Amino acid sequence: MKKPNDLEQVAYDFALALFRMRDLYPKEEKCGLAMEMVTEAVSVCACISTAMQLNDEDVKNELLLKAFSATFRIEVMLAISRDLNWPKAIDKPLNTLEKIRNGLEEILGTITYEIPK
Repeated sequence: MKKPNDLEQVAYDFALALFRMRDLYPKEEKCGLAMEMVTEAVSVCACISTAMQLNDEDVKNELLLKAFSATFRIEVMLAISRDLNWPKAIDKPLNTLEKIRNGLEEILGTITYEIPK
């Protein structure tokens, strides 16, 4: 599936790679931590893809911030996986995750986001 934007394609490929990586986890974790990472990665992909189609900058930025936030949750789950020695190939997903995060930072630039009171 080719996406119209490089960042969208990287996010899609990342979600697909995490899905395939589930087989490297112990049987009891395929529906636990591994699936949670896939769910978050799909969320990142969907938020980026939807945001790129919007004209409303506020909604677009909100979706991109959600995607950005999800990258940190995935990073923690990958770190847990690494520390438990589950999949041996954690470095590549971490590098791709950083590429996604950098792309999001580039798009978001220096927007300020106020936390509702």
